[in-house]
Amino acid sequence: MKNKISIWLSSIALFFALLAAGFTFFRTTPMEADWLGILVGILALSTTILLGWQIISYIGFKDEVKKEMEKTKAELKETTDNIDNMIQQKINETQNIIYKKNELYIQGSIAYLEAYAKILKDDATSDNYSFAYGSLVNSLNCYCKYGCAAEVNIDKCLSALKRIISDFDNLQKQRHGDNPFNQYIQKNFSDLEFSRDNLFAKLKAGILESNKTGIPQKYIDEFLEIEEERKRIIEQNKLSIAKWETKMKLDNQNKNKAPDNKE
Repeated sequence: MKNKISIWLSSIALFFALLAAGFTFFRTTPMEADWLGILVGILALSTTILLGWQIISYIGFKDEVKKEMEKTKAELKETTDNIDNMIQQKINETQNIIYKKNELYIQGSIAYLEAYAKILKDDATSDNYSFAYGSLVNSLNCYCKYGCAAEVNIDKCLSALKRIISDFDNLQKQRHGDNPFNQYIQKNFSDLEFSRDNLFAKLKAGILESNKTGIPQKYIDEFLEIEEERKRIIEQNKLSIAKWETKMKLDNQNKNKAPDNKE
C-alpha cells in the first residue's frame, strides 16, 4: 500500500515538473541551440527514466519475492503438518501394539494362574481337572503371540501341560483291567478330548503359527509332542471302555443263556 502511494506521489510530482517546464518554455525568449546542453538534458532524462524503471522493477520484484516467500512458507507449514501427523500416527500405532501385547501378557498370566491353582489343589481324579489343560493352552497361545520376551512363561506352560498329561497317564495305568472309572474321572477324560471345542482349535492353531512372531520351533515341537500324548491317552481310554462294554454284553448274553441250559 505504501509503495503504491509513493508511485502516485512521484507521478504527480513529475507531472507538475513537466507542466512547470512547459510554462517556462513558452514564457522565455528563444535561445540559441546549445548542443552540449541538449545532450546533457537527454542523458539526464535517460538516467531519470532508468532510475525510475529500476525503482519500479525493485518494487515489483519485492512484491514477487514476498509472494514467493509466503507461498514457500505455506508449503513448508503443510509439509511440517504432514510430518507431524505421520509421526503422531506412528506413535499411536506403536502404543496400540504395546497395549495389545501387554493385554496378551496379562491374559496369559491370568489363564496360567487359574490353571496352576487347579493343578496344585486337585489331580486327574478331581472334578473338571481337564479345565486346567484348556486354560494352559489359552495361556500358551497368549504368550506365543506376545513374542520371544515371554519364553520363560512358555516354558512354564509346557511344563504344566506335561504334568497334567502325566497325571492322566498315571491314572490310566492304575486302571483295574478295563473297568471304567467313576463318572467324574470319566468326564475328565471326555473333556480332555476337546473335539467339539472350536476355541481350543483356534488356540492350538495360533500356537502352531507362532513361529511368525519369532517363537523358536522347539517350543512348537514340544507342544505337538504333548498333544500327541494327550490323543494317545484319550484313545487308550476309549479302547478300554469299548472292551469293557463288549465284555458286559457277553456277560449279559451268557446270563440269559444260563436258564435255558438248566432246562
